[in-house]
Amino acid sequence: MMKNFTLICVGFFFMQGSVCFAEEQQSESARPTIFETLTDNSDLSKGVVTLHQDEKIKELVYRKKESDAKSKTFATAAGFRVQVFSSNESHTGKANAYKTEEKIKERFPEMTVYVSYLSPFWKVRVGDCLSNAEAQGLRDQIKKEFPELQQEIYIVKDQVLVPEE
Repeated sequence: MMKNFTLICVGFFFMQGSVCFAEEQQSESARPTIFETLTDNSDLSKGVVTLHQDEKIKELVYRKKESDAKSKTFATAAGFRVQVFSSNESHTGKANAYKTEEKIKERFPEMTVYVSYLSPFWKVRVGDCLSNAEAQGLRDQIKKEFPELQQEIYIVKDQVLVPEE
């Protein structure tokens, strides 16, 4: 019984690897969907597969594929960010970092906020500025909205994300 199960598992993984290899060989535009691949009954000697599933599954997969095609790609470049929080408190640092992130996103939903941990510091940085002048403008805007954070807000050099053309 266990031997049969093992053989079935090995066969499944072999078939899975073959399907992946075959998919890589096809061009991206002519690539069949997983649903077409599984239900391809053109060669009956290989067997017949019938899928019984909710149509919503296909809709979700196609929607994800479309959103991936529309999403931007980014490159990294040397730039600047505005640091608005830093703490090495082991008990409260993480919670305070995420609270700060939430406050920034609440007031500036279009801004990118980065929470990071590099032992022992939790940091919150905002923006992707390519120039120091741009970062200064962002810093001034944040200081105006969050006067209670003025002592912690300053510009730092960082690798920033820039959209690829």
